[in-house]
Amino acid sequence: MTGLLDALLAGAGLSVLAAMAAWLLGHGLRNRIHGAEVAVWRTARLVALLPLVLAPLIYLVPQTAAAPVGLELSMATPVPSYPAMAAAADMPAPPVPLPSLPVLLGLAYCAGLVLALLIAATRHIARNRLLARTRPASPQERRPLEALAGRIGVRAPEMRVGPAGVTPFLTGWRGIVIVPQDLVEQRDTLHYALIHELCHLRRGDERDRLVGAALIAVNWFNWPLRQIERELNAAREIACDREALNALGGAQRKAYAAALIDMMRCAAPAVSAFGPSNRRHREMRIKAIMTARAARKSRAVWLAATILASAVPIAGAQALVTERRIVNEPVEAVNPVRGKSLHVSAAGSMAIADDDHFRETAAVPEPEAEPHAEPHAEPHAAPRSEPHTAPAARQPASRATPAVAPSLTHRVAHGRITSRYGDRPARPAGAPAFHHGIDIAAERGTPIVAPGAGVIVHAAAGFNGNAAWGNTIAIDHGNGWQTVYAHMEGFDVALGDHVSPGQQIGRVGSTGRSTGPHVHVELHHDGERLDPAGVVPGL
Repeated sequence: MTGLLDALLAGAGLSVLAAMAAWLLGHGLRNRIHGAEVAVWRTARLVALLPLVLAPLIYLVPQTAAAPVGLELSMATPVPSYPAMAAAADMPAPPVPLPSLPVLLGLAYCAGLVLALLIAATRHIARNRLLARTRPASPQERRPLEALAGRIGVRAPEMRVGPAGVTPFLTGWRGIVIVPQDLVEQRDTLHYALIHELCHLRRGDERDRLVGAALIAVNWFNWPLRQIERELNAAREIACDREALNALGGAQRKAYAAALIDMMRCAAPAVSAFGPSNRRHREMRIKAIMTARAARKSRAVWLAATILASAVPIAGAQALVTERRIVNEPVEAVNPVRGKSLHVSAAGSMAIADDDHFRETAAVPEPEAEPHAEPHAEPHAAPRSEPHTAPAARQPASRATPAVAPSLTHRVAHGRITSRYGDRPARPAGAPAFHHGIDIAAERGTPIVAPGAGVIVHAAAGFNGNAAWGNTIAIDHGNGWQTVYAHMEGFDVALGDHVSPGQQIGRVGSTGRSTGPHVHVELHHDGERLDPAGVVPGL
């Protein structure tokens, strides 16, 4: 769920950039979009919303992660069992975790959305109050509306007569024509106003406007999208004027423009197509009425395609920056030293079995004192030489029974992997040549979550008596499986706590022997340190 939230946040940011690019491009093509205004600005709206639509789709495209071939298995000092750890000294209460950046952005969006919905509710209440002051039109008052509706081929909508001082307008999803009382007596002006609103009804402009209002409320943070909707509103009026003149005939062009200007002088706030508040849009409408340029479909298609092409580079960038969900692919890796096979299933479970019947005695490498020093090292946290302990001898191993790892479903932390399991020729001074875990670099304070259910068997500074690990947590997942997390900034759980998958256990830090904020992740099975890749999601 966290990965999907990150993808949506990235899509929201890119949608602002896409809307800005589409709006600026539409303005650049202003002199060429006569007759194609609606198609151009609807395409600009689509470009603005495209990153938000692509965000969950890109995230849901699976990214396969497989365990590497030739997986080396090594021994580590086993973590004490839960009963032994339960008798340890009381741990201090963990500090209250600070909200992460995605959480803060989510809260800010919710606050803005509530405010936008309140503004929309206020407008809806004002509309309902205006409707409450109207009355149904009488059959005689409806007669001109029905005659014009049959003339342009649309079903006559409901007609209501309102108080004087308002402009005629079409409202509602199904369409209600509101006409002021003083306009009912002016037959010529009423004739032009009704045919204009009926053209709006036939084109579906009011529904499109309501969709745009909903999009603005949901995307309240997207200022360029709001400008696109304003341009689209003006474009719908120009296109509606064009269709109304086609129905009236070109001879009535001046009379229609005069009626439009008369409606624009209304003292009441404009709530219909006959009184846009933007002066530039009013001038554009009058000019379009008087020049009567015909719409050309070929131009509309060409200009819309130009606007749509601006979304291609943004969509490509979104595909690169969006982190996709991890799907583990079955893979088999063989330990050339011990002859064991590691089987990783698609669900993330792992089984270890011997490929032969021989027994062996091998040297056990020491516990790794310095999991990793990050490339973006902090100067004040330079690595020191690693203390040396004598290797312990491993007892002869009997034929192993296949063991299946627990179901681990959540990624540990969001960040970038800076060092993987295995040999690392380029390493900080004093660090061991073989890395027994995976390092995830992230901002200090980034949440660390449990990948699966388990019991906290270690939550203290240091690990196995070595302070170089820093603040370390170990989770026992049962059947000898444990995961370990080092260099944490603080703890959000205590010794003996039962944790559920996805529960936050701490935060990324740089404690112990570390040169930058990161978390070192290890996977243990019966004391052996295994490669977490393919078992722990996201690695």
